[in-house]
Amino acid sequence: MTAMKKYKKTIGILIVSGIICSGTPVFAGHPGGHFPGFWPGPLFELIIVGGHHLFFRDGAFYHRAPAGYVPVPPPEGAVIPMLPPGYGIRIVDDAKYYYFNGVCYVRVAGGYMVVAPHVLTAAGEKEDSQIVKCKGQVSVTVDMLNVRSGPGMKYEAAFLAYKGETLNIYQESKGWLYVELPSGKLGWVDKRFTQDLNRVPAG
Repeated sequence: MTAMKKYKKTIGILIVSGIICSGTPVFAGHPGGHFPGFWPGPLFELIIVGGHHLFFRDGAFYHRAPAGYVPVPPPEGAVIPMLPPGYGIRIVDDAKYYYFNGVCYVRVAGGYMVVAPHVLTAAGEKEDSQIVKCKGQVSVTVDMLNVRSGPGMKYEAAFLAYKGETLNIYQESKGWLYVELPSGKLGWVDKRFTQDLNRVPAG
């Protein structure tokens, strides 16, 4: 039997079994494996929360059902190893929150943990509390680069970035970039001493 005939036979079995159906999305296949004709590479990340096994893919959580994988609400306390490309950040009272598809995370050892969204009061709805999406990445091209508290030489140098480090970009202002260091710290760097990596990162 040719590969194409095997593929068509597999699809027919799935349709008859109800695995491929309309309504609630259900993904067939084994997490971490391959499923011909569906998704390239590993399908899901295994996430264990309170002894329960859930699966994570493209910013969504799934429960394993007899027919496949069914979406479930993001469970607080779940830790994922990295955020998908296109995530954003929100700074509230000097605390940093990561957002993707409406789900709120904080950075922890080993990845990013799902938490309840921070509730903003009317007074807290200000510019620095809005979600800012990651726009790309740069690498540091000098041995040591000052990371300042604002976009300009008049602002104090709060941290250092080192040659070859990758920085995530969130804003740009008159030749200065608002970046996140590998440590998770935020600040402004002079764009002249960086090189654009032309990519939008995962977390």
